[in-house]
Amino acid sequence: MKRKNRFSDYQQVKQSWHRLIPFAASIVVYSVLVQFTKSGLWWTAVCKCAPIVSLQLYVLFFGFQHIKLNTYPRKILLGLFFSCIGDALLDFDLFEFGVGGFLLAQLCYIWAFGWQPFMWWIGVLLYVCAAALTGVLLKHLDQISLYGLPIYALALSTMSWRALARIRKIDERSLLLTRILCGIGSVLFVISDSIIAFNKFYVTIPNSGYYIMITYYIAQLGITLSTLPSPGQDAKMLICDAQPPENTESDGRFVAKSSRLTD
Repeated sequence: MKRKNRFSDYQQVKQSWHRLIPFAASIVVYSVLVQFTKSGLWWTAVCKCAPIVSLQLYVLFFGFQHIKLNTYPRKILLGLFFSCIGDALLDFDLFEFGVGGFLLAQLCYIWAFGWQPFMWWIGVLLYVCAAALTGVLLKHLDQISLYGLPIYALALSTMSWRALARIRKIDERSLLLTRILCGIGSVLFVISDSIIAFNKFYVTIPNSGYYIMITYYIAQLGITLSTLPSPGQDAKMLICDAQPPENTESDGRFVAKSSRLTD
C-alpha cells in the first residue's frame, strides 16, 4: 500500500513538470546573460527574479479554488514574493535590505510549515550548526551584520527545521514526495545562504555565484512543489466547482411569503 501511494505521488508530481518549463528556461537565460554583464542593472534584476516569478505562477496555476480551500499555498506565495524582493535588492548590492526581504520570506515559510510534528532534535542540530558557522564569521562582520546575521541565521535554521519535521506529518492535503522535496529544498536554502555569507565576510569562493544560484533556485523549487495538491484535494476542488449556486430566487419567494403570513 505504501509503495502504491508513493508511486501515485510520483505520478502526481510528474504530471506537473511541464508547467515548470518557464522556470527552467528563465534559469538558463539568467545563467547565460550573467556571464556578459555585471549585476546592478534593471534587466539583470528582472532576469534574476524571473525564475521566482515563474514559481509564483506555478502555484497560481492550480487556481484560486485550491488557494481558497488551503491556506498553505497562500503563505508559500507570500514567501516567494518576499524572496523576489530580496533577490532584486541583492542584485543592486543592497545587502542588508535584501537580507531583510529574505527574513520575511523565511517567516512566511515557517508560518506555512507549522509546528507539528515538533521533532525538537532537528531544531537543536540545526541551531548548533548555525551557531558554529555564525561564530566563525562574527569577527568579520560590520556593525549592522553583527546583529542582523544571527537573527537571519535563526530564522533560516527554523525554516529548515520545520520543513524537515513536516515530512513526518500525516496530511491528506499534501503528498509525501513533495514534503520530502520541500525538506531537501530547505537544506539547499541553508547551503546557498551559507555560501553567500562565507563568500562575503570570510573568504572568496571561486564561482560562488553559480553555486549560490543553483542551490537557491532548486531550494525554491522544492518548497514550491510542496503546494501541489493531493488527489484528495483535487476531488474537493471538483466537488466545490460542481456545486450549483444557491437558488436566491426561491429564497426570495420564501421570504416574501413569510412576510405576508406575518402581516
